[in-house]
Amino acid sequence: MPEFSFVIPVYNGMPYLESCLGSLLDQTFDDIEVICVDDCSTDGSLEALEAFSQRDSRVRVLRQPENRGSARARRRGVLASCGEYVLFSDQDDSYGREACEVVRQLLAERPVDILQYGTLVVNEGGVEQGEIAGLESWLEPYEGILLGRSILDECFVNLTFGYSIWNKAYRGELARRAFSSMEDVSVPLGEDNYESFVLFYFAETYRGVSRPLYRYHYGRGYTGHVRQTADSFRRTCGLSVAADLMKSFLISEGSFDEYEETYGAARRHMLRYTFDRWAVEVPDSDKIEALRYLLESWPYVEVLEHVAEDRPRDLTGLLNARFGSCDAEVLSAANGQELFDLMLELGELSRACKEKDDRIAARRQDFEGSRAYRVGRMLTSPLRRIRGE
Repeated sequence: MPEFSFVIPVYNGMPYLESCLGSLLDQTFDDIEVICVDDCSTDGSLEALEAFSQRDSRVRVLRQPENRGSARARRRGVLASCGEYVLFSDQDDSYGREACEVVRQLLAERPVDILQYGTLVVNEGGVEQGEIAGLESWLEPYEGILLGRSILDECFVNLTFGYSIWNKAYRGELARRAFSSMEDVSVPLGEDNYESFVLFYFAETYRGVSRPLYRYHYGRGYTGHVRQTADSFRRTCGLSVAADLMKSFLISEGSFDEYEETYGAARRHMLRYTFDRWAVEVPDSDKIEALRYLLESWPYVEVLEHVAEDRPRDLTGLLNARFGSCDAEVLSAANGQELFDLMLELGELSRACKEKDDRIAARRQDFEGSRAYRVGRMLTSPLRRIRGE
């Protein structure tokens, strides 16, 4: 049994395979296996992987029968792994040469289910430095120990650390249990959200260290491109599939009620991310059409609530995308402003009602835990039995 299993989904990755696999096969600690799952590449990637496998027996190549996406490729790779710990890499990224040795030392010091390490962001293609700095901040580990439920909540509710799957090492038994619990389906976008949600649900211990071991070549793949057409934005809208899969997982575990608030926070963050990409990356000429794609993926009421609370200036565009009759010719500027103001008032009213409900629930909980409540229940029990309560 190898110490580490690396799982790499591959699809038309020829330009980067030498760098990615070379960084793993040249590690200072070599008790590893590298499982490459080819997703029906058409550029010669499969032949390149097989050549690696012939040169180094630590490389195992699996081939998908049809193009199924990285989520299904990762799942197959994890379930085929046998390492004590499972790690991931994207085909266009790489690891520092001493990464395995450092991870092994850290796990020997304190074994945990999940070890997160730092990420070196390599700027590819001239991405703006401000975006790089924001990404580096998001990729920073939580430097400390987390236990049980707090792992999931700190990531998806408090955003203390990111859900990216490739800058962490996972105990092998945990990884194989989690991925066997995931649905074998294609995920248009957000596979990391879904996979991390399930992994963190089962994990008992987490540790984060800041030492950068993973090299994220930002701008090589789907991420790092600042402009999208309406059609390319449709993939971003597919983040809703990952959100729905997270809910289905909790239902299958019989714990949706227990984790409903955690799931709700994660879902809101995913919808906010979708809108942020729409606002920043989609040109004005494509915005209405892009919103129509968004409404195909996310429930209208959910989108409307988000716009009313966070993006009231975009309400007219949303109504236009939904009904096709709320453009500038139909709504005067005054009427548009009136709608904005009304939706803001509704949002404030909704928040006030929720705060009132929360205060009532808290007072009720305090009262039901009091001695007076217990005595009252005891004294009135005969009457309640007569009433059949």
